[in-house]
Amino acid sequence: MMTSMTRRIIIPFLSIVVSLMLLSCGDGGYKVEGDTVSYDYWTFSFGPQKYVLYDADASSFKTVKDWLAKDSQHVWYKQEWIEGADPASIKADKEPLSHDAKDYYYKSTPLHVSDMKSFKIINIEPHFLAKDKDYAYTEDERFKIADYKSFDRLGYRHAKDKQFVYYNTEVVEGADPKTFKEDDLEYSIGRDKNGIYEGTHRVETSNPDTYQHIGYGYGRDDEAIYYEGQRCTDINASTFEMLEAIWARDKDHIIAKGKPLEGADTTSFTTVWYSAYDDDQAWYDGEELPGIDMATFTCESSWAYDSLHVFYQGHLLEGAIPSEAKMVRDYVVTKDAVWYCAKLLEGVDAGSFEIVEEPHQRQTEVFDAWDKSWCYLQGKKVCRRENVDR
Repeated sequence: MMTSMTRRIIIPFLSIVVSLMLLSCGDGGYKVEGDTVSYDYWTFSFGPQKYVLYDADASSFKTVKDWLAKDSQHVWYKQEWIEGADPASIKADKEPLSHDAKDYYYKSTPLHVSDMKSFKIINIEPHFLAKDKDYAYTEDERFKIADYKSFDRLGYRHAKDKQFVYYNTEVVEGADPKTFKEDDLEYSIGRDKNGIYEGTHRVETSNPDTYQHIGYGYGRDDEAIYYEGQRCTDINASTFEMLEAIWARDKDHIIAKGKPLEGADTTSFTTVWYSAYDDDQAWYDGEELPGIDMATFTCESSWAYDSLHVFYQGHLLEGAIPSEAKMVRDYVVTKDAVWYCAKLLEGVDAGSFEIVEEPHQRQTEVFDAWDKSWCYLQGKKVCRRENVDR
Protein backbone atom coordinates (compact mmCIF):
# COMPACT_ATOMS: atom_id res chain seq x y z
CA MET A 1 0.00 0.00 0.00
CA MET A 2 1.25 3.49 -0.88
CA THR A 3 1.73 5.67 2.21
CA SER A 4 1.01 9.40 2.30
CA MET A 5 4.78 10.02 2.58
CA THR A 6 5.41 7.89 -0.54
CA ARG A 7 2.74 9.83 -2.43
CA ARG A 8 4.30 13.14 -1.38
CA ILE A 9 7.66 11.96 -2.82
CA ILE A 10 6.35 10.32 -6.00
CA ILE A 11 3.93 13.04 -7.12
CA PRO A 12 6.56 15.85 -7.22
CA PHE A 13 8.99 13.44 -8.87
CA LEU A 14 6.43 12.60 -11.58
CA SER A 15 5.81 16.31 -12.11
CA ILE A 16 9.52 16.84 -12.73
CA VAL A 17 9.64 13.90 -15.17
CA VAL A 18 6.60 15.18 -17.06
CA SER A 19 8.14 18.66 -17.25
CA LEU A 20 11.39 17.25 -18.64
CA MET A 21 9.48 15.19 -21.21
CA LEU A 22 7.61 18.28 -22.32
CA LEU A 23 10.87 20.15 -22.70
CA SER A 24 12.22 17.25 -24.73
CA CYS A 25 9.49 17.91 -27.26
CA GLY A 26 11.50 20.90 -28.44
CA ASP A 27 10.64 24.02 -26.42
CA GLY A 28 13.15 26.58 -27.60
CA GLY A 29 13.75 30.05 -28.90
CA TYR A 30 16.05 32.41 -30.75
CA LYS A 31 19.05 34.27 -29.31
CA VAL A 32 21.03 37.20 -30.69
CA GLU A 33 24.51 37.55 -29.18
CA GLY A 34 26.52 40.23 -30.92
CA ASP A 35 26.63 39.33 -34.61
CA THR A 36 25.56 35.72 -33.99
CA VAL A 37 21.97 34.46 -34.17
CA SER A 38 21.04 30.98 -32.98
CA TYR A 39 18.05 28.76 -32.33
CA ASP A 40 18.48 27.08 -28.92
CA TYR A 41 16.45 24.27 -27.40
CA TRP A 42 16.75 21.39 -24.98
CA THR A 43 16.22 17.67 -25.60
CA PHE A 44 15.79 14.87 -23.10
CA SER A 45 18.28 12.72 -25.06
CA PHE A 46 21.07 15.19 -25.84
CA GLY A 47 20.54 18.11 -23.46
CA PRO A 48 21.03 21.68 -24.73
CA GLN A 49 21.23 22.15 -28.50
CA LYS A 50 22.44 25.33 -30.20
CA TYR A 51 22.02 25.86 -33.93
CA VAL A 52 23.72 28.91 -35.40
CA LEU A 53 21.77 30.62 -38.21
CA TYR A 54 24.79 31.56 -40.27
CA ASP A 55 22.92 33.55 -42.91
CA ALA A 56 21.06 35.65 -40.35
CA ASP A 57 21.67 39.37 -40.17
CA ALA A 58 21.68 40.17 -36.45
CA SER A 59 20.88 43.87 -36.99
CA SER A 60 17.58 43.13 -38.78
CA PHE A 61 16.72 39.84 -37.07
CA LYS A 62 13.24 39.60 -35.49
CA THR A 63 11.43 36.81 -33.69
CA VAL A 64 7.88 36.33 -34.99
CA LYS A 65 7.12 33.43 -32.63
CA ASP A 66 9.46 31.24 -30.60
CA TRP A 67 9.43 28.85 -33.59
CA LEU A 68 9.42 31.41 -36.44
CA ALA A 69 11.86 34.26 -37.19
CA LYS A 70 13.08 36.51 -39.98
CA ASP A 71 15.67 39.08 -40.98
CA SER A 72 15.61 41.44 -43.94
CA GLN A 73 16.19 38.62 -46.46
CA HIS A 74 15.32 35.27 -44.84
CA VAL A 75 12.65 33.40 -42.87
CA TRP A 76 13.27 30.42 -40.55
CA TYR A 77 11.10 27.72 -39.03
CA LYS A 78 13.11 26.96 -35.89
CA GLN A 79 16.60 26.37 -37.38
CA GLU A 80 15.32 25.55 -40.90
CA TRP A 81 15.52 28.16 -43.65
CA ILE A 82 12.17 28.55 -45.45
CA GLU A 83 13.47 29.04 -48.97
CA GLY A 84 11.42 31.53 -50.96
CA ALA A 85 9.43 32.91 -48.01
CA ASP A 86 8.96 36.69 -47.94
CA PRO A 87 10.18 38.33 -44.70
CA ALA A 88 8.09 41.45 -45.24
CA SER A 89 4.77 39.60 -45.26
CA ILE A 90 5.46 36.42 -43.22
CA LYS A 91 2.93 35.66 -40.48
CA ALA A 92 2.67 32.83 -37.98
CA ASP A 93 -0.41 30.63 -37.95
CA LYS A 94 -0.72 27.72 -35.56
CA GLU A 95 2.64 25.93 -35.23
CA PRO A 96 4.13 24.69 -37.50
CA LEU A 97 2.16 26.60 -40.15
CA SER A 98 3.04 30.06 -41.46
CA HIS A 99 2.21 32.10 -44.54
CA ASP A 100 3.29 35.13 -46.51
CA ALA A 101 1.50 37.06 -49.26
CA LYS A 102 1.97 34.31 -51.84
CA ASP A 103 2.07 30.91 -50.10
CA TYR A 104 1.66 28.82 -46.95
CA TYR A 105 4.49 26.83 -45.35
CA TYR A 106 4.34 23.64 -43.31
CA LYS A 107 7.49 23.85 -41.18
CA SER A 108 9.99 24.82 -43.92
CA THR A 109 8.11 23.21 -46.82
CA PRO A 110 6.10 25.39 -49.23
CA LEU A 111 2.59 24.05 -49.88
CA HIS A 112 2.30 25.75 -53.30
CA VAL A 113 -1.20 26.99 -52.53
CA SER A 114 -3.25 27.56 -55.66
CA ASP A 115 -5.73 30.08 -54.25
CA MET A 116 -4.77 32.01 -51.12
CA LYS A 117 -8.21 33.59 -50.68
CA SER A 118 -10.05 30.28 -50.33
CA PHE A 119 -7.31 28.46 -48.38
CA LYS A 120 -8.69 26.88 -45.20
CA ILE A 121 -6.97 24.79 -42.53
CA ILE A 122 -8.94 21.64 -41.64
CA ASN A 123 -6.53 19.92 -39.27
CA ILE A 124 -2.93 20.40 -38.09
CA GLU A 125 -2.25 17.48 -35.74
CA PRO A 126 -1.74 14.55 -35.96
CA HIS A 127 -1.98 14.83 -39.77
CA PHE A 128 -2.04 18.18 -41.52
CA LEU A 129 -4.94 18.76 -43.90
CA ALA A 130 -6.09 21.94 -45.64
CA LYS A 131 -7.97 22.95 -48.78
CA ASP A 132 -8.60 25.70 -51.28
CA LYS A 133 -11.02 25.82 -54.19
CA ASP A 134 -8.69 23.72 -56.36
CA TYR A 135 -6.80 21.28 -54.12
CA ALA A 136 -6.46 19.63 -50.75
CA TYR A 137 -3.07 19.82 -49.03
CA THR A 138 -1.09 17.49 -46.80
CA GLU A 139 2.23 18.50 -45.25
CA ASP A 140 4.17 17.60 -48.41
CA GLU A 141 1.67 17.05 -51.23
CA ARG A 142 -1.45 18.49 -52.80
CA PHE A 143 -4.21 16.62 -54.63
CA LYS A 144 -7.32 17.43 -56.63
CA ILE A 145 -10.69 17.31 -54.89
CA ALA A 146 -14.16 17.21 -56.42
CA ASP A 147 -15.99 19.68 -54.17
CA TYR A 148 -14.41 22.42 -52.03
CA LYS A 149 -17.44 23.20 -49.89
CA SER A 150 -18.09 19.64 -48.69
CA PHE A 151 -14.46 18.44 -48.43
CA ASP A 152 -13.57 17.53 -44.83
CA ARG A 153 -11.55 15.16 -42.69
CA LEU A 154 -12.99 11.67 -42.17
CA GLY A 155 -10.95 9.90 -39.52
CA TYR A 156 -7.19 9.60 -39.16
CA ARG A 157 -6.18 8.89 -42.76
CA HIS A 158 -9.38 9.47 -44.73
CA ALA A 159 -11.24 12.51 -46.03
CA LYS A 160 -14.36 12.98 -48.15
CA ASP A 161 -16.45 15.39 -50.16
CA LYS A 162 -19.93 14.88 -51.57
CA GLN A 163 -18.57 12.79 -54.46
CA PHE A 164 -15.56 10.81 -53.22
CA VAL A 165 -13.77 9.27 -50.26
CA TYR A 166 -9.99 9.84 -50.16
CA TYR A 167 -7.27 7.75 -48.51
CA ASN A 168 -4.21 9.93 -47.94
CA THR A 169 -4.16 11.72 -51.33
CA GLU A 170 -5.98 9.18 -53.53
CA VAL A 171 -9.62 8.38 -54.24
CA VAL A 172 -10.99 5.19 -52.64
CA GLU A 173 -12.46 3.36 -55.59
CA GLY A 174 -16.25 2.99 -55.36
CA ALA A 175 -16.57 4.13 -51.74
CA ASP A 176 -19.82 5.81 -50.64
CA PRO A 177 -19.14 9.14 -48.86
CA LYS A 178 -22.46 9.06 -46.99
CA THR A 179 -21.91 5.72 -45.24
CA PHE A 180 -18.11 5.34 -45.22
CA LYS A 181 -16.42 4.99 -41.81
CA GLU A 182 -12.76 4.50 -40.94
CA ASP A 183 -11.82 1.56 -38.74
CA ASP A 184 -11.01 2.67 -35.18
CA LEU A 185 -7.84 0.55 -34.93
CA GLU A 186 -6.57 -0.02 -38.49
CA TYR A 187 -6.61 3.38 -40.19
CA SER A 188 -6.06 1.96 -43.69
CA ILE A 189 -9.36 0.05 -43.40
CA GLY A 190 -12.77 1.54 -44.12
CA ARG A 191 -16.31 0.24 -44.50
CA ASP A 192 -19.45 1.51 -46.16
CA LYS A 193 -22.82 0.05 -47.18
CA ASN A 194 -21.15 -1.72 -50.12
CA GLY A 195 -18.27 -3.49 -48.40
CA ILE A 196 -14.80 -3.16 -46.90
CA TYR A 197 -11.78 -1.23 -48.25
CA GLU A 198 -8.03 -1.65 -47.82
CA GLY A 199 -6.30 1.63 -48.62
CA THR A 200 -7.77 2.82 -51.91
CA HIS A 201 -9.10 -0.59 -52.98
CA ARG A 202 -12.34 -2.43 -52.28
CA VAL A 203 -11.60 -5.91 -50.91
CA GLU A 204 -12.96 -8.74 -53.05
CA THR A 205 -14.23 -10.73 -50.09
CA SER A 206 -17.60 -12.40 -49.70
CA ASN A 207 -16.99 -12.57 -45.93
CA PRO A 208 -16.29 -8.96 -44.85
CA ASP A 209 -17.06 -9.73 -41.21
CA THR A 210 -14.06 -12.09 -41.04
CA TYR A 211 -11.62 -9.83 -42.90
CA GLN A 212 -8.47 -8.82 -40.99
CA HIS A 213 -5.75 -6.35 -41.96
CA ILE A 214 -2.28 -7.97 -41.80
CA GLY A 215 -0.08 -5.09 -42.94
CA TYR A 216 1.72 -3.65 -45.99
CA GLY A 217 -1.40 -4.06 -48.16
CA TYR A 218 -2.11 -7.64 -47.09
CA GLY A 219 -5.29 -8.92 -45.48
CA ARG A 220 -7.11 -12.19 -44.99
CA ASP A 221 -10.54 -13.60 -44.30
CA ASP A 222 -11.56 -17.15 -43.37
CA GLU A 223 -10.90 -18.34 -46.92
CA ALA A 224 -8.13 -16.44 -48.68
CA ILE A 225 -5.26 -13.93 -48.68
CA TYR A 226 -5.69 -10.48 -50.28
CA TYR A 227 -3.28 -7.83 -51.48
CA GLU A 228 -4.57 -4.28 -52.00
CA GLY A 229 -8.07 -5.70 -52.09
CA GLN A 230 -7.36 -8.33 -54.75
CA ARG A 231 -7.81 -12.00 -53.91
CA CYS A 232 -4.46 -13.82 -54.23
CA THR A 233 -5.44 -16.95 -56.16
CA ASP A 234 -1.91 -18.42 -56.37
CA ILE A 235 -1.24 -18.36 -52.60
CA ASN A 236 -1.90 -21.15 -50.12
CA ALA A 237 -3.76 -19.36 -47.33
CA SER A 238 -3.27 -22.09 -44.73
CA THR A 239 0.56 -21.91 -44.93
CA PHE A 240 0.86 -18.17 -45.63
CA GLU A 241 3.16 -16.19 -43.35
CA MET A 242 4.50 -12.63 -43.46
CA LEU A 243 8.28 -12.14 -43.59
CA GLU A 244 9.09 -8.41 -43.71
CA ALA A 245 7.47 -5.40 -45.44
CA ILE A 246 5.96 -6.62 -48.75
CA TRP A 247 7.61 -10.05 -48.53
CA ALA A 248 5.78 -13.23 -47.49
CA ARG A 249 5.86 -16.96 -48.16
CA ASP A 250 3.71 -20.06 -48.29
CA LYS A 251 4.76 -23.72 -48.49
CA ASP A 252 5.78 -23.43 -52.16
CA HIS A 253 6.60 -19.77 -52.91
CA ILE A 254 8.29 -16.58 -51.93
CA ILE A 255 5.64 -13.86 -52.30
CA ALA A 256 6.03 -10.18 -53.19
CA LYS A 257 3.04 -7.82 -53.29
CA GLY A 258 0.61 -10.70 -53.29
CA LYS A 259 2.19 -12.72 -56.12
CA PRO A 260 4.75 -15.55 -56.24
CA LEU A 261 8.22 -14.12 -56.91
CA GLU A 262 9.43 -15.79 -60.06
CA GLY A 263 12.78 -17.55 -59.71
CA ALA A 264 13.23 -16.88 -56.00
CA ASP A 265 14.96 -19.65 -54.05
CA THR A 266 12.95 -20.44 -50.91
CA THR A 267 16.03 -21.79 -49.10
CA SER A 268 18.48 -18.89 -49.50
CA PHE A 269 15.93 -16.04 -49.73
CA THR A 270 16.78 -13.23 -47.29
CA THR A 271 14.94 -9.96 -46.60
CA VAL A 272 16.33 -6.60 -45.49
CA TRP A 273 13.25 -4.40 -45.13
CA TYR A 274 12.04 -3.74 -48.72
CA SER A 275 15.20 -5.27 -50.18
CA ALA A 276 15.70 -9.01 -50.64
CA TYR A 277 18.12 -11.42 -52.25
CA ASP A 278 18.91 -15.10 -52.72
CA ASP A 279 22.01 -16.82 -54.07
CA ASP A 280 21.35 -15.68 -57.65
CA GLN A 281 19.21 -12.49 -57.69
CA ALA A 282 18.37 -9.33 -55.77
CA TRP A 283 15.16 -7.30 -55.57
CA TYR A 284 13.79 -4.06 -54.18
CA ASP A 285 10.06 -3.65 -53.52
CA GLY A 286 9.35 -6.71 -55.66
CA GLU A 287 11.39 -5.56 -58.68
CA GLU A 288 14.62 -7.30 -59.70
CA LEU A 289 17.81 -5.22 -59.61
CA PRO A 290 19.35 -5.60 -63.08
CA GLY A 291 22.91 -6.71 -63.78
CA ILE A 292 23.83 -7.52 -60.18
CA ASP A 293 27.07 -9.41 -59.49
CA MET A 294 26.00 -11.54 -56.53
CA ALA A 295 29.62 -12.37 -55.68
CA THR A 296 30.21 -8.72 -54.65
CA PHE A 297 26.62 -7.78 -53.71
CA THR A 298 25.90 -6.04 -50.41
CA CYS A 299 22.51 -4.91 -49.14
CA GLU A 300 21.90 -2.38 -46.36
CA SER A 301 18.24 -1.45 -45.95
CA SER A 302 17.62 1.23 -48.62
CA TRP A 303 21.08 0.86 -50.19
CA ALA A 304 22.36 -1.97 -52.37
CA TYR A 305 25.56 -2.20 -54.37
CA ASP A 306 28.00 -4.54 -56.07
CA SER A 307 31.40 -3.84 -57.65
CA LEU A 308 29.91 -1.74 -60.49
CA HIS A 309 26.52 -0.38 -59.35
CA VAL A 310 24.90 1.63 -56.57
CA PHE A 311 21.14 1.48 -55.96
CA TYR A 312 19.01 3.52 -53.59
CA GLN A 313 15.58 2.02 -52.98
CA GLY A 314 15.83 0.22 -56.31
CA HIS A 315 16.95 3.29 -58.29
CA LEU A 316 20.29 2.99 -60.10
CA LEU A 317 22.60 5.95 -59.52
CA GLU A 318 23.99 6.35 -63.03
CA GLY A 319 27.76 6.83 -62.97
CA ALA A 320 28.28 5.96 -59.30
CA ILE A 321 30.85 3.17 -58.97
CA PRO A 322 31.34 1.99 -55.36
CA SER A 323 35.14 1.75 -55.58
CA GLU A 324 35.31 5.40 -56.71
CA ALA A 325 32.48 6.79 -54.57
CA LYS A 326 32.23 7.91 -50.98
CA MET A 327 29.03 6.71 -49.32
CA VAL A 328 28.22 8.25 -45.93
CA ARG A 329 24.76 8.19 -44.42
CA ASP A 330 22.46 8.95 -47.39
CA TYR A 331 25.04 10.79 -49.52
CA VAL A 332 26.96 9.32 -52.45
CA VAL A 333 29.84 11.46 -53.70
CA THR A 334 31.96 10.93 -56.81
CA LYS A 335 34.45 13.27 -58.49
CA ASP A 336 31.70 14.54 -60.81
CA ALA A 337 28.39 14.28 -58.93
CA VAL A 338 26.64 14.14 -55.55
CA TRP A 339 23.43 12.30 -54.71
CA TYR A 340 21.28 12.47 -51.62
CA CYS A 341 19.28 9.27 -51.48
CA ALA A 342 18.38 8.75 -55.16
CA LYS A 343 18.28 12.47 -55.99
CA LEU A 344 21.12 13.96 -58.01
CA LEU A 345 21.90 17.33 -56.40
CA GLU A 346 21.94 20.06 -59.03
CA GLY A 347 24.49 22.86 -58.79
CA VAL A 348 26.69 21.12 -56.24
CA ASP A 349 30.46 21.42 -56.64
CA ALA A 350 31.43 17.76 -56.31
CA GLY A 351 35.14 18.53 -56.17
CA SER A 352 34.82 20.52 -52.95
CA PHE A 353 31.86 18.63 -51.47
CA GLU A 354 32.54 17.28 -47.99
CA ILE A 355 30.37 15.43 -45.49
CA VAL A 356 30.77 16.62 -41.90
CA GLU A 357 30.61 14.37 -38.88
CA GLU A 358 27.31 13.29 -37.33
CA PRO A 359 25.16 16.43 -36.95
CA HIS A 360 24.24 15.79 -33.30
CA GLN A 361 27.95 15.91 -32.44
CA ARG A 362 28.19 19.43 -33.89
CA GLN A 363 25.76 21.17 -31.60
CA THR A 364 26.45 24.61 -33.10
CA GLU A 365 25.80 23.48 -36.67
CA VAL A 366 22.67 23.14 -38.80
CA PHE A 367 24.25 21.26 -41.72
CA ASP A 368 25.66 17.82 -42.48
CA ALA A 369 27.67 18.62 -45.64
CA TRP A 370 29.16 21.52 -47.61
CA ASP A 371 30.88 22.52 -50.80
CA LYS A 372 32.80 25.74 -51.55
CA SER A 373 29.61 27.80 -51.80
CA TRP A 374 26.82 26.20 -49.76
CA CYS A 375 26.09 24.15 -46.64
CA TYR A 376 23.54 21.34 -46.89
CA LEU A 377 21.25 19.42 -44.57
CA GLN A 378 19.81 16.19 -45.94
CA GLY A 379 20.62 17.31 -49.46
CA LYS A 380 18.97 20.74 -49.11
CA LYS A 381 20.80 24.09 -49.09
CA VAL A 382 20.56 25.67 -45.64
CA CYS A 383 23.15 28.48 -45.56
CA ARG A 384 26.05 30.01 -47.48
CA ARG A 385 29.51 28.63 -46.80
CA GLU A 386 31.04 32.11 -46.59
CA ASN A 387 28.86 32.91 -43.57
CA VAL A 388 30.07 29.79 -41.76
CA ASP A 389 33.72 30.60 -42.42
CA ARG A 390 33.52 34.25 -41.37
